[in-house]
Amino acid sequence: MRQVRKWLSAFLVALLCFSGISTLADSLETNTVGDIYDAPIAQSDVLHGRIVFVDPGHGTGCGGASEGYIEATYNLLYAELLRDKLETLGATVVMTRETAANVENYHRMANVHIYTLQLLKNEYAAIIEVIDDEAEKAKLRADIAEMTRLQGVMQTVLDDISLADTYFNSPYDYSYQTQIHSDLQKIFEYEEHPLVRKNMLYISIHSNGPANPSNTSVNGTVAYYLDNEWHCIQNYYTEYHNVDYSERMARLLADKVSEAGEFNNRGIAVNDFFMLREHNLPAALIEMAYHSNPSDRAKLKDPYYQNRITTAMALSAVEYFESISLYAGIAEGEFFSSINYMVDGDMLMGVAPDTRVSALLGNIISTCELRVKDIGGSIKPNTALVVTGDKLELLSGNEVLESYIIPVKGDCNADGQAGLVDLLMIQKELLSIERIDAPERRIAADLDGSGSIGLVDLLKLQKHLLGLGTLN
Repeated sequence: MRQVRKWLSAFLVALLCFSGISTLADSLETNTVGDIYDAPIAQSDVLHGRIVFVDPGHGTGCGGASEGYIEATYNLLYAELLRDKLETLGATVVMTRETAANVENYHRMANVHIYTLQLLKNEYAAIIEVIDDEAEKAKLRADIAEMTRLQGVMQTVLDDISLADTYFNSPYDYSYQTQIHSDLQKIFEYEEHPLVRKNMLYISIHSNGPANPSNTSVNGTVAYYLDNEWHCIQNYYTEYHNVDYSERMARLLADKVSEAGEFNNRGIAVNDFFMLREHNLPAALIEMAYHSNPSDRAKLKDPYYQNRITTAMALSAVEYFESISLYAGIAEGEFFSSINYMVDGDMLMGVAPDTRVSALLGNIISTCELRVKDIGGSIKPNTALVVTGDKLELLSGNEVLESYIIPVKGDCNADGQAGLVDLLMIQKELLSIERIDAPERRIAADLDGSGSIGLVDLLKLQKHLLGLGTLN
């Protein structure tokens, strides 16, 4: 009997141990979180004050379809999931399509411009309230009146479909001869404001299909952006202001969406799709995967992957904006505003060669006194050229509140111009003969905004000198 009790006790202990191990294993399995795309998105304030246009591609009757997968339907589903995640993180989200019904591209874009111009009008009105210069106030009021007129132009496009091809390159001109309408160009110029560059983003959501529908093997994720070198737009418009930011967002989307969906990463590419071409906002178009490919399609239809993919998009937006300081507005603490220039760290970016001090200061709206100093610390007269290495100072009385070093586009030798000497300096840099050392001079040479000096920069400057292109 003693042996039986001993055996029974051992059995019960073993059973309890097994039960505990099993329960622990179940608990671990239940509470284990996968990678970052399965986990809740960490709260961050980086999206507060940011505006994201979320564009669900196509609509009923448009877009691709394969084996029961309707692209337009799923684009909207993904857009709604992304909207909810971005709003939870504090972003303002503007949907270009909110129902299954198709919304024409020109209709979406007219609304984008009306919305953006209204934000800019509000900002200009706020600036008027805090500055004393009556001449500057008059200029701002004139700009507000002009933006109101341009909003009216976009409203006529909404009211009359026949005007779509007047103001937009739609239907698309495959001869590539169309030039941008003067009113749309004015809108683009207003959209160069730092409020747009720093605070706004446009994401267009699509899934892909091959040119040959019977080719079901092609697969993977690709993201698109538009740059000023794209051959199809050389007659249309080549001064898009946010190419560097658009490329960065496209790369983030391609990398994160392909990782989250376990898709083949096909990388990024340049194209002038309507949703990238007809505005001047930072923008990327994501082709999540191929709905024509059985494996890709199965994941696109799976709620598990839908959550992961939209988390990847939201994380892309967070990482994108993390390195971009929020434009808070001159009325909310910033000392100056400019359509032409923007601050990046301690640098004042966007100054063109052959810019005089008077022109530089005339394109800056400020609540402070402004002056430009040369590298030796002397105040420069209004008639002098701004050169790479000059410093913009913002003052209150004798106190310098802020100062920014100025890299002038293409001006590597600090003479205020972009010339042959600068071309030779870039060439020597590329051939490792002589390095361009000063940070502001390297930025001046980095004409494509890639963060490094390369062959593209050499070619851009060469085209500029030959009168075949701009430095934008």
